[in-house]
Amino acid sequence: MTDLVDHYATLATLEAAAMGEHPAAAALVALVTQQRAALDELELARPSRPSPHRPASPGALLRWLVPDARDHGAAWDAQQAAYEAWRAERDDVEPRTSGELAAWRATLDPAWLAALEVDREAALRGLVSRDLYPSHLVAFTLDGGFGDWHRLAALADD
Repeated sequence: MTDLVDHYATLATLEAAAMGEHPAAAALVALVTQQRAALDELELARPSRPSPHRPASPGALLRWLVPDARDHGAAWDAQQAAYEAWRAERDDVEPRTSGELAAWRATLDPAWLAALEVDREAALRGLVSRDLYPSHLVAFTLDGGFGDWHRLAALADD
C-alpha cells in the first residue's frame, strides 16, 4: 500500500491478505456481501422522510365548508410510521451482521485466528510507521476483532 488509508475497505484488504486462499476467507466475503446487498435493497425501498412538524388537522369550519378537506396529519402519521419501520429494519442490520461475524469467528481454529490477529496488527502498525494511517486510531481500529474491517466496509454508507 502506498496511499493513505481513508476507508475500511482498504483495511479489509489487509484482512483478506492475511487469510489468503483459506476457505474461511470466502465465507467472510460471502457474509459481508450478503449484508451489503441487504443494505442496498433497504436503501432502494427507503420511504420518503416526513417533514419535521406534523401539519395541523383542518378545523371544524374548514371541514364544514369543504367536506372533502384532507387531514394532512393522518397522512403525515402514516408516512412517519413507514419511515420509522424502515429505520428500525435498517438499524437491525448492524447487530445481525455482528452476530453472524461472531458465529463465523467461532468456526475458526483459535490458533489460526490468533495468528490472523497478529498479522493484522503488524500490517496496521506498518502503515502507521509509513505515515499511511494515524497512530491515534490504532487501538480503536483493532478493537473489533478479526473480520470487523470487512463488516465495517460492508456497512459503510459512502
